[in-house]
Amino acid sequence: MTIREARLKREQILQAGLRIFADKGYHAVNVEDLIRAADVSRATFYVHFKSKEDLFSMIVDRLMQEQSAYVLELQQKFLSTTDDIAGAFESIIHTIVTAVEKHREALRVFFSVVQGSGTRAEERFQQMQRVTIDHFTNMIQQRLEAQGYSAAASRALAYMTIGGLSYIGKTILYGEIQAGEIDQLVAGLKELVRNNGAQLHKSSTRRTR
Repeated sequence: MTIREARLKREQILQAGLRIFADKGYHAVNVEDLIRAADVSRATFYVHFKSKEDLFSMIVDRLMQEQSAYVLELQQKFLSTTDDIAGAFESIIHTIVTAVEKHREALRVFFSVVQGSGTRAEERFQQMQRVTIDHFTNMIQQRLEAQGYSAAASRALAYMTIGGLSYIGKTILYGEIQAGEIDQLVAGLKELVRNNGAQLHKSSTRRTR
């Protein structure tokens, strides 16, 4: 087997693993399932991976690298837009919608399979989640403070917005929302951000007088 053929075979197993883990979960899958899904021999499987968990870990590592690139894209969009804060969120939401539709299977592995798997991959994923949420919360807070909001108001609005974005992403991921409803959700979140942001700003301004 050439190096190229070996790489293709490894990729074949990785893609089969992604599909079957997304469909059945981590604990319901065994090595025999993976071998059948990838259409390879047991010997070939063990040439490339030491175990089911080893394959799962490799899949999660790849997904985490892809998510890191995606988070960077969101950050660049958020920081580069000249819109007000609500307009900036609209840009982020549309990016999230596109990403969820494009990477639905991979994201299902993240949110439905990795969590609760009891593997080392779950620990790495949870750490990445915490870092990502903290990063975006701080980024939103800094942008709000730059527009004149108090630190307390900015932090509250940042947490509220992160929660809204997370909810929208997951409802799209699991098919709990129809395509036509997405624009309504986006408009609703923009209004919520504007109204709550303005109210928080007024309250914080009154307290500082």
